[in-house]
Amino acid sequence: MMPGMDGLRVAAAVRADPALRHIPIVLMSAAPIPERSHPDSDAISHKPFGLEALREVLARVLDLRKPGEGP
Repeated sequence: MMPGMDGLRVAAAVRADPALRHIPIVLMSAAPIPERSHPDSDAISHKPFGLEALREVLARVLDLRKPGEGP
């Protein structure tokens, strides 16, 4: 658990900032968060996960986002 602000709030703050909204966001959580239930994230990876699963998620998210594109 993150102190002060949880990951969902951080993702929402990043998306609300025009200077940051282009940054891909992958939530990694041990809590049950349904896939695509949070509109401010590009993907959700549930803990525990292996390195290969993380690589697949990151490759998918980075492939979906071309430079200069927003969410």
